[in-house]
Amino acid sequence: MAAPRDTTVERIVASVDRVDDLASRAESLAAQVDGPAPAPPVDQAVRQRLLAAQAVAAEVYRQQVDDAPGPSRWLTAQGVPTDGRWTVGYAPDRPAAVVNELRRRGFFDAEIVASGLAATSRGGQLVDRFPG
Repeated sequence: MAAPRDTTVERIVASVDRVDDLASRAESLAAQVDGPAPAPPVDQAVRQRLLAAQAVAAEVYRQQVDDAPGPSRWLTAQGVPTDGRWTVGYAPDRPAAVVNELRRRGFFDAEIVASGLAATSRGGQLVDRFPG
């Protein structure tokens, strides 16, 4: 008599698994139809602060081009304008050059990470996301 009971339990478990699978598929289909959930609104002051951090990073990257004539000449030879609408630059060869400049200018670590410009190293230090 124990065998029928085990079979019944197995069938119930299989049915629950199918229901869970169907629910997961329904959520996936709903996301495809409706699109992803909208991002929560960002406070304007926070947004401006993150954009300011991005601008400082662009300055640091641009300074790398301006400080050495080689990169500017190479870019010009490749047909890449070094002045104009787009800012051209490259990352310094120091692991936390942008992080340190942002801190020097009063940005907090949480802002630096939120701006996408830094990550935490294995050693727990904040380092540039785009090292040279």
